[in-house]
Amino acid sequence: MHSTRHSWSRKRAHHSWRPSPIETRPRPPGAELSVPGVVLGLNPNGLGIIRSLRMAGDAERLGLYGFGAAAHIVAQVAVHEGRRVFAFTKSGDTAGQEFALSLGAIWAGASDAAPPEALDAAIIFAPVGPLVPTALRSVAKGGTVVCAGIHMSEVPAFPYDVLWGERVVRSVANLTREDGEEFFTVAPSVPVRTEVQGYRLGDANRALEDLRDGRVHGAAVLGIGVGGRGRGSGVRRQGSGNRG
Repeated sequence: MHSTRHSWSRKRAHHSWRPSPIETRPRPPGAELSVPGVVLGLNPNGLGIIRSLRMAGDAERLGLYGFGAAAHIVAQVAVHEGRRVFAFTKSGDTAGQEFALSLGAIWAGASDAAPPEALDAAIIFAPVGPLVPTALRSVAKGGTVVCAGIHMSEVPAFPYDVLWGERVVRSVANLTREDGEEFFTVAPSVPVRTEVQGYRLGDANRALEDLRDGRVHGAAVLGIGVGGRGRGSGVRRQGSGNRG
C-alpha cells in the first residue's frame, strides 16, 4: 500500500462543481511538457483523467470500462494509491486485457462480463451508452458510475432495481486549472508511463480504424508535418520518471 492512496478524493471530495475559464499559466515546477502522459493532461479529455478518478471517491475496487489512452493512465495512478483495478475491454481483446494486467490491474475481462466481486465505483471511458446499466449492475449498493467521455451513444432504458440501493451515475464535464496542476504534481511520483503508438498525419483514418478495432493499446498520436504513407513510428513507452 502507498501512503498517497486516495489523496485526491479526500482532498477535494466535497468541492462544489464550477466551470473554469481557459487561462494560460506557467506549468507547475517539475512538469515536463515533452512527456506524452503530461501532454495528455493538457487537453480536456486528459484532464478528465483527474476529475473522473476524484468523482469515483474513495473506491477501493475500481472498474475501468474501455482501456485506452485515458484508462491506462488512471490505472497507474489508482494502483499507486492502493486501489484494486478491474479492467474491461472489448470482447476478445486479450491483448488489451494483458496490457491492463501489466499495468497493475488485478483482473481484466470483456466489458459484458461480470467482475469476480462487486465494485465500489466504475469509470466509463468508452463512448458506449449500454455500458451504463452494465456498470451499474457491477457496482455494489452505494457505488458510483462515472461517465468520463465527452460523447456517448444513447443510454438504453434499464430497470430501476439496477440503480436502486443508492447507486449514483454522474458525468465529467467542466474542468479546472487545479485539475491540471494536480496531475502535474502526481504524475512524476507514480511515475505515470504512457504507451504511445505513432501515425503519420496522412494515416489518420488508419489510426481511427485501429482505435475502433482495438489494435491500439494506450494512446494513438498523429505526427503533424510527417509526409508519406504507411504506419507510423509504432508502439513506444514513455513516462515521467523511471520505475525503481
